Amino acid sequence: MRRIFRTQQVRQFGRSLAARSEAEPAKEKVQETLPIEKRSITRGLALNRVDKNYLLFPDYDDDSELENVRKYLSKLGDGIDSALAVEDPKERRKALNECLKSNSVNGLAISTLFGGLNASRKDQVQLNELIGSKDLSLSVQVNKDHLAAYIIQTYATPEQKDEFLPKLASGEINIALCFLDDNNATSTYSKVTQEAGRNGLLNGKKQNVLNARDADYFLVVARNELGNTSELYCYIVPKEQKSGKIKISEPKTTQGLNGVEFSDVEFVDVPVNLDDICGSVVDTHDMINDYVTANRINHASAAIGCVKRVLSSLVDFAHKRRIGNTLLAQNPSVESSINHLSVDLFVLESMVYYLAGMADEKLYPLNDIENMITQRLANKTLRQAILSISEVAGLDAVDTAFDYAKHIKDITSVLSLGLPDLTLIRAVALPTVDSYVKNSKAPLNKSKYFTPKRVFFTPTEHQDYKDPKAIHFLAECADPALEMFCRELEYSTWRLERTLEKVCVRYATELKTDFYTQTALADILEAQLGMVATIARSTRAAALGLRTSEAQLGWTMFYCYEASRKAQVNTEILQSYYDILVTNPSILTQGKLVLNENGYPMESPIERNW
Repeated sequence: MRRIFRTQQVRQFGRSLAARSEAEPAKEKVQETLPIEKRSITRGLALNRVDKNYLLFPDYDDDSELENVRKYLSKLGDGIDSALAVEDPKERRKALNECLKSNSVNGLAISTLFGGLNASRKDQVQLNELIGSKDLSLSVQVNKDHLAAYIIQTYATPEQKDEFLPKLASGEINIALCFLDDNNATSTYSKVTQEAGRNGLLNGKKQNVLNARDADYFLVVARNELGNTSELYCYIVPKEQKSGKIKISEPKTTQGLNGVEFSDVEFVDVPVNLDDICGSVVDTHDMINDYVTANRINHASAAIGCVKRVLSSLVDFAHKRRIGNTLLAQNPSVESSINHLSVDLFVLESMVYYLAGMADEKLYPLNDIENMITQRLANKTLRQAILSISEVAGLDAVDTAFDYAKHIKDITSVLSLGLPDLTLIRAVALPTVDSYVKNSKAPLNKSKYFTPKRVFFTPTEHQDYKDPKAIHFLAECADPALEMFCRELEYSTWRLERTLEKVCVRYATELKTDFYTQTALADILEAQLGMVATIARSTRAAALGLRTSEAQLGWTMFYCYEASRKAQVNTEILQSYYDILVTNPSILTQGKLVLNENGYPMESPIERNW
C-alpha cells in the first residue's frame, strides 16, 4: 500500500496526504498473459475461477496513514461547512471554490511530479464520501475536475502534461468536458473540417456541459473529416479565441444540484490544429470509455456519504416523532424500511472500499465491469433512499421546511446525470460474455449429438444444478460463521459458468438484443461481487474484534442469503428461458410494440369490441 507523506501543498493544515514520489504515470496496459482471474474479479467469477486474494479485504499498512487522512478530512469538512453557511449563492460558490483550492482537492489524484498529492484510491473514496455527505452539487463538481485531470494525466502528450497538470493541481485553471453531445448520448456529431488555409475548423454543439462558464479550456471530442478519413479526436480548446466563436448558453434551471451549472456550448468555426489534439486517434476511443466508466467508484462513494446523511436524519426524525403514545422508531414498518436502506448501504460501502483497496494494491487491473456494477448499485441505493424518506417521513418528505425535499431533488438530479440502467446492464453483461468466449476452456462448438459417454457417464444438467461441487474451498479464507455462504458463492459461480456455456453455444445471436438475459446476468454478477466484498469485510471485522463485528457478520449473512437465492433463481430461469422464446418470439419485442403503438396497446380487460 502506498505510504502517505507530508507535503507543503497545504501548510495551514499541516496534513500528510501525498504518496511518495513515483515515476511519471503512463497508461496501464492489462497484461494479457495473466490468467483471467488475476485480471478481473467478476470475469474470474463468471468463469468459475477464483484467485486466493478475493476474500482478503485490503487495508492501510500503518494506522498513522489513516489518522493523517482523517485529520485532513476533518479540516476540509469544517471548511466546507463554513462555505455552505454563506447565504448569498454567488458568494457561497466562491467560498466553496476557495476551500477546494486551499486544500488542494483538485490535485488529489495528480502525480507529485506535477505538484499533485498522488493520493491512494482509498483516500479519494473517503474524500468523496465526505463531500457527498455535505453537498451533492459539490461532489459532482469535484468528480468532474478529477476526471478531467485523469484524462490529461493518462492520455496527453508530455508537453501537454507539463502545461496543464500543475495548473490543474493548484486550481489555477478549470477544464470543461465536452465529450458526447449529451450526458446520455452514445456518439458525437461535432466535426472538424478544412479551413481555406492550414487549420481545421471545429463546429458542433455539446449539451449539458458542467460549469462551462467557469472553464478556461474545453476537452472536445469531434470527428475529424480532414482528408479522406473520418476519425474521432479529442481537442484541447482554449476558451479565449481570436477567431471563431464559443457560445455558452445561460445555465439551465434544475430542481436539484443548484450549486453547479449546466449549459449548452456551441463551437462555431473554432480553429484547431495538430498541437491541440490530446493523445492519438487510438487514445480517443479509450478516452470515451474512461469518460463513461472511470470515476464510478468516486461517484458511488459520494452516494455513500449522501445516504449516510439521509439515514442519520431519518433516525433522528423517527426518535422524535410520536404517533399516539408510540415513537415512530418503534413502528415495525419504519424499522423494515430503515433496515432495507442500511443493508443496501452496507453492501455498497463494502464494495466501494474493497475495489478501491484492490486498486491501491495493483491487483485486478481490468475493472470496467466492476465500475459499472458499483454505479448500478449506487443508483439502486439512492432510489431506495428516496423511497425510505417517503415511507418514514410521510408528507414531511415534501415539506420545504425540512431538508428532505432538497435531498430528493438532489438525488433525482444525480440519477438523471448518470447512464440509464439499460446502458449499465449492457456494460456489465456483454463484456462478461465476451470474456467467457475468449477465455473458456470448454469447447463452444462441441457436438450436439449424443454419444455413449455423454449418455451414461455425464450427469444431467438438473443433477448438476441441484448438487454443484465446490472446488475452491473459499471458506478457508473467511470467518467460520460464513462457511455456508462461501459455499453458496462457489455454487453460484459454478451455475453461472454452466449457464454462460449454454447461452453462448445456443443463443449467442439473441443475447445482444435480449434485455432480459442481460439483466439476469448483470444481477448475478452484482450478487457475486457483493458477496465477495461483504464476506471479506466482515471477516476482517471479526478478526480485528471491531465493536460492530457481530452486526457486520449478521448483515453479511442476511445479504448473502438473499443474493445467493436471487443468483440461483436467475441462472435456473435462464436455463429454460430460451425454450419459451421458441414458442413465442414476441417476448423480445414487447417494448418495441409499445413504441410502435405510441403507448400502451392492450385493450381494457372489459373490452368487448374486437
